[in-house]
Amino acid sequence: MILGRLATSIRKQDWFTVVIETLIVVFGVYLGIQLGNWNSDNASARSERAVLEQLHEEVLIAQAAIGPGGPYHIERFSEMVQLIFMDIYEGENNLPLNVLCPAVAGSHLVLNPVGELSAVDQLIANGRLSSIRDARLRSAIASFHSLSTKKQARLPELGAITYNLPGLFPEYFSLEPFWAEEEDGVDWTAECDLEAMRADHNFLNLFAINADAYDAWYQSSVMETLVELQALDAHIDRVLGIDHAEADQ
Repeated sequence: MILGRLATSIRKQDWFTVVIETLIVVFGVYLGIQLGNWNSDNASARSERAVLEQLHEEVLIAQAAIGPGGPYHIERFSEMVQLIFMDIYEGENNLPLNVLCPAVAGSHLVLNPVGELSAVDQLIANGRLSSIRDARLRSAIASFHSLSTKKQARLPELGAITYNLPGLFPEYFSLEPFWAEEEDGVDWTAECDLEAMRADHNFLNLFAINADAYDAWYQSSVMETLVELQALDAHIDRVLGIDHAEADQ
């Protein structure tokens, strides 16, 4: 319609109308481009917020697991190691056998208490890290991913220097697998001959190697990971405008 009127005005040499119609066309195109850019930016912002909200939830869960009071907190782990040592090497009975035996039987299974976060995995794997607009948050995400990748790569190395005690001393252990509903997978319980283990110096030496490797790995892993998680949480809170102090009230 406008282009038709513009053509008519040109034929009539109505230059004032030509200028007005041309400005209308140009302004309309400009508004269309701006609206398209606004819609694109708005969609990107919504997508970014959804990813960051998912990441924030995963960070909080991980911090609850390894932070103060969590089941994998360093103080709780160190206390457990100390009690196990006292029970095995000093003849004490601090822990029930249904706790002690699985801990000793699995002492060669060096695990990463947090591992990767799925939201971080998605950002890295899909090449979307650059879509996070805040530079400091991008850096914190990249730093956490780098740390997690390095720790995961070290697990085979640590596994090579530990000893599968139930495999080496089957006469001391009785393992029973079962289906764990909460974890939706197979878990196991263990019974053990505590007195026989205490009397076997070869067993005690190998368990000490396992405990030392696990303790050194766990302390460095948990402490470094917790620091990275806290930094990541702080940047996400800043970008999303989250105030945990207000949320707790």
